[in-house]
Amino acid sequence: MGIFLLCSTPLLFLEIRKTRLYLVDFFSDSEIVRIRYYKGTKELIKETRLTNTNAILKNTASRSGFDCELRLTINDTKFIINDKYDWSLEEIKYLFEYIKTTKKDSYSEMDILNLSKIEEKVMKLNVSKSEML
Repeated sequence: MGIFLLCSTPLLFLEIRKTRLYLVDFFSDSEIVRIRYYKGTKELIKETRLTNTNAILKNTASRSGFDCELRLTINDTKFIINDKYDWSLEEIKYLFEYIKTTKKDSYSEMDILNLSKIEEKVMKLNVSKSEML
């Protein structure tokens, strides 16, 4: 037990540090973006143009697994959004597609691959939920 705690504590600390900027809300009218987020315990609001945003889907799993996060940059503020806290994979996928489509950015091959893997994972989760009922 002590060894597990000793090994897992630095990993937990890194995960929390990686997501110390926590995006709560993302509002956009396809021109202006307004976000509400936490930096530690302080709530902040930022408003900018959609052209000042950048979204990248990143597969963070090793080997053949799949674990995805959205790396979102708004002006110089960087967010890492994953499904470990309040965001679901569906919400991550929707936000990524919204930004790419509204900005008229093209999808890379890696984007398409990650989106299809998200779809597969969401389908598996939905099937698992329906079997439990």
